[in-house]
Amino acid sequence: MHAEEAFRKSEATLRLMVEQIPAIVWTTDTELRFTSCTGAGLTRLNLQPDQIVGMSLHDYYATQDEDFPGIASHRRACQGESVNFELEWCGHVFQSHAEPLRDAHGAVIGVVGVALDVTERKRAEEDLRRLNQTLEQQVDQRTKTLEAITTELRRSVQHSRLIVDMANEAFIGMDANGRIVDWNPAAEATFGWTRNEALGRALDQMIIPVRHRKTFHEGVREFFQTGESTLLNTRVEFSALHRDGQEFPVEMSATHILLGDEHSFNVFLHDIRERRESEQALRDSEALYSSLVEHLPVNILRKDLQGRFTFANRAFCELLDKPLEEIQGKTDMDFYPEELASKYQADDRRIIESGETFDDIERHKKGRKTLYVHVLKTPVHDAEGNIVGTQAIFWDVTDKQLAEEKMKRYSTELERSNRELEYFTTIVSHDLHAPLRAVGSYCELLEREYASKLDATAQEYLYFARQSVDRMHALIEDLRSVARVTTSGKPLKPVDCQEVLEAVLTNLTAEIEQSGAEVTHDVLPIVMADSTQLMQLLQNLVGNAIKYCKDGSPVIHVSADRDNGRWQIGVRDNGIGICTEDQKRIFEIFQRGHADEDEYSGTGVGLAVCKKIAERHGGRIWVESEPGQGSTFRFTVRGAK
Repeated sequence: MHAEEAFRKSEATLRLMVEQIPAIVWTTDTELRFTSCTGAGLTRLNLQPDQIVGMSLHDYYATQDEDFPGIASHRRACQGESVNFELEWCGHVFQSHAEPLRDAHGAVIGVVGVALDVTERKRAEEDLRRLNQTLEQQVDQRTKTLEAITTELRRSVQHSRLIVDMANEAFIGMDANGRIVDWNPAAEATFGWTRNEALGRALDQMIIPVRHRKTFHEGVREFFQTGESTLLNTRVEFSALHRDGQEFPVEMSATHILLGDEHSFNVFLHDIRERRESEQALRDSEALYSSLVEHLPVNILRKDLQGRFTFANRAFCELLDKPLEEIQGKTDMDFYPEELASKYQADDRRIIESGETFDDIERHKKGRKTLYVHVLKTPVHDAEGNIVGTQAIFWDVTDKQLAEEKMKRYSTELERSNRELEYFTTIVSHDLHAPLRAVGSYCELLEREYASKLDATAQEYLYFARQSVDRMHALIEDLRSVARVTTSGKPLKPVDCQEVLEAVLTNLTAEIEQSGAEVTHDVLPIVMADSTQLMQLLQNLVGNAIKYCKDGSPVIHVSADRDNGRWQIGVRDNGIGICTEDQKRIFEIFQRGHADEDEYSGTGVGLAVCKKIAERHGGRIWVESEPGQGSTFRFTVRGAK
């Protein structure tokens, strides 16, 4: 009789524990048909025990594959193995364990299994290994202790032990006197006490800080007086005590068990340090977000799917001249003219339906004044990615828009002016070249028809006249080159400087051979440039380096260096050099840097063209030089991405 009473109590205790723990416990026969199934975990699969009992594993898993983990593990268990396996099923991940189910004689009559839903949190493999090892030791110990009890009791105890020991949450069993009667491996890991150290000791002395012990005792006393307690059948958060004296937050869920006249309590505790840290991080993030949003000089608002305002920052509240409380729950129709409000609502519906971002500059009239507003609207998603509303950010860009429109007008006017300048320079060039050609022709005629009648002085005058004509022709073409920098420039695009330099050297082949010049260069970059103008710039600089070398052969080096995200191209020579006071003047039109201009030909336009080209490319040009020490001309240009 005592054994039967003990059996009933144990069975009731175990059944209550099984039904409260979020797990699934089942048994099968050797044909792999379910003979029982229970546990609160069934609700996560929307299943009832009577839907499963009698069904084969093959039908349940809808497969005949013997290697499928859910089937292979049971086959192994039928052969006497204890099997741990992980299974993904119905959108959940289960950590499962299968044991051979034996009769009183030790013969395998089926399989007993337990599965915990570890979708949200999986234990590490090493922790699982230690859990299984502890489980096996405790199962062996339980088996030896309960050998005299009936087969049904032994099966129930095994079910219970598996569930408790495999639980990720700390489980503590407590009797009516507050003494610990059970302590699972998760409790060992959570609180630092081994099972043997914990059993028999007062729960409050083990895990409850001194300042909370009075509340704990009052809760227990309240239960025994009234049958109810604020600590039971609910989730309670409090600070727990680790063996090392450190406190940490836990979430507790406790239930009462009454077997006969014996009271006991099952307590599950979950370490929520990570959750608290995440919550604090979220609060900090929200505070930072709120601070940023409230102080940004733009209007920010949010609406739900029905177009009702759920949030507005300070700038938007000031725009409407209303506090947030009077804006929340209202719609655009409450604040704007009907036509404008309808437009906003149509925009919101389009964003919600398409999930796309709306980015536009809207034009509004305010009295006689035209306002431009940059509007950026985006869908708002919840944690699952569902669209739950819209968010709008808008700000006044009237000044910017008017400036851009003014810039467009200036650009159009500049293009027109450039066309007129091109036309003008073409006409002027033609009109100037014509009389010069006539003068040149008469000079040739005089030289050919009257050379014998001209004395040395007249011959010299005639020579000077021809030289002046040639120089005027060159000057006219140079002036056209200056104009063409702005009127005939091509769009900037990636250009290989090395290829441009090779073309320049080809163009200057005669000058290089005649002077014996030596030209070297670094590895040159790819830059954003007008290739024709870049060639003109480099050809002017290299040509000058060849021209202005008084003694010996020219030695020229073209370099390339990084300069704050741009490229600095340099042309270094061993020429006559330039004095400091001339180094800025030489880039102005018709200015030359050498007193003896007759010794070196030129119009004083070439470096002015170089300056205009460098400036058109968004860069600058300068020279580093000392008289007699050579010169280095440098210009900057944007690199190609």
